[in-house]
Amino acid sequence: RTNAWPTSGKYRPTCDQSAGAIRWRNNRGRHLVQILRTANTIFKQRWLLVLALLLTGGFIAYSLFEERAIVEIKEKERLTSQAQIIEKNLGRQIEGVDQALKGILGDMEYWSGKGDRQMATRHLQTLTDAMPGVRTLATFDAQGTVMASNRSELIGKNFQSSGREYFKQARQGADPGQVYLSAPFKTALGVYAVVLSRRVIDVDGKFAGVVTATLDPEYFTILLDSVRLATDM
Repeated sequence: RTNAWPTSGKYRPTCDQSAGAIRWRNNRGRHLVQILRTANTIFKQRWLLVLALLLTGGFIAYSLFEERAIVEIKEKERLTSQAQIIEKNLGRQIEGVDQALKGILGDMEYWSGKGDRQMATRHLQTLTDAMPGVRTLATFDAQGTVMASNRSELIGKNFQSSGREYFKQARQGADPGQVYLSAPFKTALGVYAVVLSRRVIDVDGKFAGVVTATLDPEYFTILLDSVRLATDM
């Protein structure tokens, strides 16, 4: 019987063992190739998923940005329109009040000649009733004392010492045709308001007093509320 071990002492596999080893290596190689292919496929799929997510996110972001830009444009247009409406209404109201002040200036000489303060008070009351945006009408002499007003509680009071802005503006103004608008302040009757005033001059062109119209804050609140579409505006 032939000896399976070589005389050199080294092991030599048989033909069956060699073929098995070759098949094992081939199977292992194919397995590795399959793993690499699977890994490559998974890698590509993940990158495609990432790319799809990026594209989707970019599209959503662009859509939101574009939608916001459209909303912003519409809101600006709406606010501009509302501001124009308020400007027209306030402008007409102030123009109407100023015309009333001019009329009072023209009547003051007649009232002074008659010396009838009650007639002046009744006239100012009638004007105030006809103008919903006006709270108080009053005439002052050069010392700041109220000579006539639709509010009897103000007649005879002096406001020069209180440093009212509307009085100082008219007294210091050089143009008798100028109308002055004060900053908001708390009136003697305890409400916050603004006052339109005009300078009164005598026959010599000197300062002789002030005629004023106190604007009603409630009227302007209603005007502003009329253009509001939401309570948080």
